[in-house]
Amino acid sequence: MTQLMEESREARGLMWIVAAAQDMHYGLRLMRRTPGFAAAATLTLALGIGATTAIFSVVYGVLLRPLPYGEPDRLVNIWTRAPSRGLPRGYVAMANVYDYKARNHVFEDVGAVRAVANFNLTGPGGDPERLLGGRMAANVLPLLRVSRARR
Repeated sequence: MTQLMEESREARGLMWIVAAAQDMHYGLRLMRRTPGFAAAATLTLALGIGATTAIFSVVYGVLLRPLPYGEPDRLVNIWTRAPSRGLPRGYVAMANVYDYKARNHVFEDVGAVRAVANFNLTGPGGDPERLLGGRMAANVLPLLRVSRARR
């Protein structure tokens, strides 16, 4: 009779809830017996979960999140070789950018962007201020489908 009752209980599909409750009760009893080990195990789990979350947040923010441009999967970066300067790759000269643009039959458009540099910003009656910025051709923002920042 007992065997039939257990089989019918297992057939209902709720046996995993009973087993999980029994496992939790057993785990709590063991943790009460050895509080030092329980604290060490809990701390280890907390540090592991926290480190994993932090690393995933960085990886997602840097590598996995799509770029904030229209159709980022269609963007291409063109480099040139610069062995005389000891660089495996370097920026394309503006004369070459104009040539690429004139002879282009593949890309929607060709734009030039230069690395971040220091700039001095001055205004009427104000002190000069050092800013980080970059230089880009006028067609880059429409090519990326973004608009310039407005004040």
